[in-house]
Amino acid sequence: MILSLLMYQGITTGELSKLTTENLHLLEGKISIPSHNRNKERVLTLEAFQILLLDDYVKNVRTSLIENKETNQLIVTTGSSLKLQNL
Repeated sequence: MILSLLMYQGITTGELSKLTTENLHLLEGKISIPSHNRNKERVLTLEAFQILLLDDYVKNVRTSLIENKETNQLIVTTGSSLKLQNL
């Protein structure tokens, strides 16, 4: 899923780490990328397979990773910090 966003939408790792659940618009098939460094905010179209992958990630994988913790970060990791680092 992460690789597909990097490859198909050309999202940078910095942009990826800033994504929140509010940036994801699965019913519209879009993802909004907040401004980062010199880049302005942009809205990108998702491929059909990405919508399915992201839906599964948000409903199943992400939910199990965050357990009882509060975060709106879209991409989370395991461990004491849920932030995506070292990409």
